[in-house]
Amino acid sequence: MPKLVRNEWLLWAVVGLMFAGMLWGILAIQGSEVRAFRNEGREATATVVDKFTTRSSSTDSREYNFEVTYMAKSAEAEDDTSVQQTGDFDFSIDVGTFSRARFTVGAQTYDDTEIGDEVRIYYLPDDSTEAELKSWVDGYNPIFLQGFMWFFVATAVFCLIAAPFAPKTRDAAPLNA
Repeated sequence: MPKLVRNEWLLWAVVGLMFAGMLWGILAIQGSEVRAFRNEGREATATVVDKFTTRSSSTDSREYNFEVTYMAKSAEAEDDTSVQQTGDFDFSIDVGTFSRARFTVGAQTYDDTEIGDEVRIYYLPDDSTEAELKSWVDGYNPIFLQGFMWFFVATAVFCLIAAPFAPKTRDAAPLNA
């Protein structure tokens, strides 16, 4: 088996950095979404109104989904509740919107959840259609993706260290007469 030349070591370093960069992007997007739900999200109780499975077109595997409905207060409604005065009584009306959300869940959660069950969710008051399961947000820990990202970074560093010690070109194969 021929040894790698300098350009091939550098190519593998670039490939490793590309994969690490893609994983970093995925982690950054997911992390910002989770932070938004943790910092700005409002907790609500949602009712499961539909359960269904679909076939993933990319992996040809089964996806387990359920749809929920919930009452969400908009950001304006949380800041300002209208106060009505009639006679001797004051009362307030909290204005909320009826929202729906769809979640892809694991097979175990799908099997354990029935139509009509209540689940806890977070929704964003600025856009009440953006919602996520509370259990997913609270349990988010991407250690597996982080491990892969650091593996690719370490691979790239190793290749960058090995490149200067590799030959620039391959030795020509001896001619057999």
